[in-house]
Amino acid sequence: ESTQDGLRLTINVEPNAPVSRIALAGCRNLPTNVIEEALSKVGYEFGKPLNYSRTTGLIRELNQFYETKGMFGNTVQVDHDPQTGVVNLYQQEVDIGRISVRLVKPSPPEDAAKDDKDDKKKDDKAVDKPKRKSPWRFLKWLSGNTKEEIVFREAPRKSGQAYSLHGVRRDIEQMMATGLFNDVNLLPTPGDDDRTVDITYNVQEKKSTRTFTAGWGLTSQGPTSGGFPGLMGSGSLTEKNLFGLGQRVTASVEVGQNDRVLAFNYLDPWILGDPHRTSRTINAQMTNLPLSSTHAKRSQESRDGDESAIEGVSEGREESQGASAQAQLRVKRAGAHWEYGRPITPDCYATAGLAWQSLAIQDEATGERIAEDAYGCPLTLTPKGRDQSVHLQSRITYMRRPAHDTILVSEPEKSTTPSSDLVVRALRSILGPNEMAVNIEQALPVSLATTQLQRLKPASGAGSSIVPADGGDEPEKLLLYTRVKANVRKTIPLVPSAGIRVDLYGKCGHTHGDLSPTEAYPVGGGLSVRGYDEGGVATARTFASGTAELSFPLLQSPGLEGVLFVDAGTDCGSSRLVPGTPGIVRGKPGHAMGKGVAARIDSPLGQVTWSLAWNDSGKTRSHLNVGHRF
Repeated sequence: ESTQDGLRLTINVEPNAPVSRIALAGCRNLPTNVIEEALSKVGYEFGKPLNYSRTTGLIRELNQFYETKGMFGNTVQVDHDPQTGVVNLYQQEVDIGRISVRLVKPSPPEDAAKDDKDDKKKDDKAVDKPKRKSPWRFLKWLSGNTKEEIVFREAPRKSGQAYSLHGVRRDIEQMMATGLFNDVNLLPTPGDDDRTVDITYNVQEKKSTRTFTAGWGLTSQGPTSGGFPGLMGSGSLTEKNLFGLGQRVTASVEVGQNDRVLAFNYLDPWILGDPHRTSRTINAQMTNLPLSSTHAKRSQESRDGDESAIEGVSEGREESQGASAQAQLRVKRAGAHWEYGRPITPDCYATAGLAWQSLAIQDEATGERIAEDAYGCPLTLTPKGRDQSVHLQSRITYMRRPAHDTILVSEPEKSTTPSSDLVVRALRSILGPNEMAVNIEQALPVSLATTQLQRLKPASGAGSSIVPADGGDEPEKLLLYTRVKANVRKTIPLVPSAGIRVDLYGKCGHTHGDLSPTEAYPVGGGLSVRGYDEGGVATARTFASGTAELSFPLLQSPGLEGVLFVDAGTDCGSSRLVPGTPGIVRGKPGHAMGKGVAARIDSPLGQVTWSLAWNDSGKTRSHLNVGHRF
């Protein structure tokens, strides 16, 4: 406007129309709670004029969610309808289009390719020589190229799902975890439109999935009743990709100074077509082990502590028969089981199946079955020297994983409120175990021979032997029992920065019904109560044992730790309920405690622990164990 004073500029300022609501389009993968949290974070207010600064902050928060999740998505358009007050946000998300798999043959290394060229030049001047045949060529028909459905099974991405770098990375990790491939990588290509991407998994199979291994190590029990393990040699032949279906077959043999094990195992880690990741295992095994932990001769601690524990057995008979005769007795087991398993939660795994077992006691020198030991105690429940059972078995294993590991097993869980999440995590950390396993066996009455009432008849000397109630010959029968056993481990960090922690271990078990004396629970030894022989505390129908360890690092490089420990174990008064009472006959105390120091180191053979323990009699004993205590 022109005035006598000059030009007058008038600016009319009108507020933006009030925002009544926000509408998002194309945000199929954007959770509602994320939108609500973003609105709250930027302080967005409804019913007030549109604030462009806060709207920009809202868009930034939503785009940050896509970036955090490894997803391709962003806000591509914003408009505001002043008549209705609606703010429209248009999201563009990239979904998976077509999925394909390309099997890539392993390429020879550069040196090998160069050698092939040199060999070719030599072959032009020389007479062709016959190729050397592989010693495993007769097993070639067992393996084959991995089927595409096996690769798709390990990569659960589906067409139409959001394209996520994190999800694809998990798929690749799961495929590599099968052990069938040398390398897996992803090739994304543009899809039919700008909202889709086609992905191709380039899978390089291993040249051979068949392996033969041989080695030596340490057995869990030594050549004598001492605490040092003996030597063991082993060999196994494994096919990891049976018929190209990712199934595994293993035949193995172990021969030690005392142990002999022959085993065959078939594993289908994920039955094809099952949505719950159900596995199937078929196992057959034959073992030949010494009769030591339940029916060993009396330990020196028992003799010193209770001279009247054995009535009717002279010291001379014990030394002549108990030491020499029992050294030749072997426990021969043959068994097979068929079981199925599946994860219940990311932390919990359950199995159930059917098993058969046959147990016999033989004299290694003569090959004859033995029904009684040198003390007159029965070695088997049936007088013929062999116990058999057909039983259902189930196992539930819990292993707490770190929070960041659960993403490898399942998709992220629905978010909970911050307060409840903190309470759950606190209770889980304080009260919950790190590992827990519960095993249940229920024998089936499938034999035509029924379980007859038995009576105990004193044998010559000490102990008791089992004879039929009617005095006649008893037909061979299958045992009928229920057996429950549980293990638990809890770790409490004391000084996490220094690696100082407390480890708590607990074990308990009970057998109801028929109990083969050789299958009773041995208490005492390197994995139970240190300071005693294997089974030197009790031979029990019901038992409980616990361990508390204070661990602290000694040397960081080899992973050497020092340990202070206290062990305790008891038969809960059940030694007298074992047929023949082998623990009472041998003067085992029934309950005991051991304490001492130990050194633990991680080695190629596994975790090796050397312990020096003092028992209740004040005597020391050393133990060397391979493997974890749980």
